[in-house]
Amino acid sequence: MDTQNTSRQLRYLEEVRISLHRAGFGTLPVEGEQLPVLWNGTPLCRITGKGSVFYRREDVDTP
Repeated sequence: MDTQNTSRQLRYLEEVRISLHRAGFGTLPVEGEQLPVLWNGTPLCRITGKGSVFYRREDVDTP
């Protein structure tokens, strides 16, 4: 990934982090260009620099 694209994605994640904190969510430091999101101190999901959201399989309530 080129440097300019990486810096844009990291900037996007920083903006998302600010919005999440205002809405009452917690975050951890960016790991591998993904932002870990917490709800009540428990891992909820990860957001990528491209805007994708990944949930942990064990936390998804589907058959």
